[in-house]
Amino acid sequence: MKKKIAIIINSLATGGAEKTVSLLINELCGEFEIHLLMFNTTNIELSLSPSVHLFQIGKPSSADAGPIEAFRLPWKALQVKKYLLKYNIPLVFSFLNRPNFIAGYLKLFGYKGKTIINERSNTSYYFSKKTLGGRFGRFLVKRLYSQADLIITNADFGKNDLQQTFGIKNTIITINNGINYTDVQRRLDNAILPFGKKDGEFIFCHIGRNHPTKNQELLLRAFAGIENNNCRLVMVGKDVQLQLNGLAQKLAISDRVILKNRQADVLPYYAVADAFVLSSDVEGFPNVILEALACHLPVIATDCKWGPREILAPGTDYPASLQQNEQAQNGILVPVNNEALLAGAMQELMNNKELYNHYKEVTKTAIQKFDEAEAVKQFKDVITGALAVRQ
Repeated sequence: MKKKIAIIINSLATGGAEKTVSLLINELCGEFEIHLLMFNTTNIELSLSPSVHLFQIGKPSSADAGPIEAFRLPWKALQVKKYLLKYNIPLVFSFLNRPNFIAGYLKLFGYKGKTIINERSNTSYYFSKKTLGGRFGRFLVKRLYSQADLIITNADFGKNDLQQTFGIKNTIITINNGINYTDVQRRLDNAILPFGKKDGEFIFCHIGRNHPTKNQELLLRAFAGIENNNCRLVMVGKDVQLQLNGLAQKLAISDRVILKNRQADVLPYYAVADAFVLSSDVEGFPNVILEALACHLPVIATDCKWGPREILAPGTDYPASLQQNEQAQNGILVPVNNEALLAGAMQELMNNKELYNHYKEVTKTAIQKFDEAEAVKQFKDVITGALAVRQ
């Protein structure tokens, strides 16, 4: 008889945490009986094994539910507890803030099983001290995360944030996001380029949904400042075309910018590109950088918290404030929200062939640390260990 696991997440729409959950489920369902509990089971955009048991927690709600949702969480936790007891499930895995709060409430409400919560975002930024909702969120993190049997972060800096900012004393481990390099290379070989390139043209690529934290307007403004007309910028993601077309026109760069809303497969856009640029103000652990490295694209990224530095400058600490561009071990880091320095980094990478070739070559070794199979193994070891203790 298979051992049972419950996984709680907002939904299975596209996103970094959602992709991790989809991967885990499809890798583990042969060995474990998986129960997937979500706030929205009506919007499943990622592959999911038919053997998974689905449960809708309350009425469907969005992934970005507002502050009022926080007051409904205790009631939803009672629903989840009832489900866990009905099916005798001894282990709960939760991903993202609201599901993590549910896992904390479960313990407060007497659930005797193991709870392992996975923090995938910059908690300090997400729950800002400047808002009432943010301060309440910080209270919940301190009160409810401390109930977990184990906390997993996808970045070491995220682990430090929980310990230093929130005073979390639970055992916290880091399991970085991973990528299937062999599969990426296979798909690259068969990719159909989405558009043609001119002779000598340089293509910058950006992948990501339109959201204020992604600061995609900064990227457009920086690109507008580049002194080279034989280059283009392609940006792909949810609502990108809708939200950024007006600014591209205002900056008079529409003829050199390709804006595409969310695509079923973004790999062809990496395939046509020469370099990848991340302009975010904040991240959890950006999978898009791993994807770019796996496609052997040199990377320019803002030194935002968390993730880019851990990938591009492993073993270094965040400076108090990055004042100039940093040519790091695996890519170029630029100060957050600095249009001129981002434009300068893009210009330098495009014009300096030696620098470009260097960073293209280091992608081959940089990506080796982030092996998908190793990440899955680490998750599986955690699950197996927790269930063994439970027995």
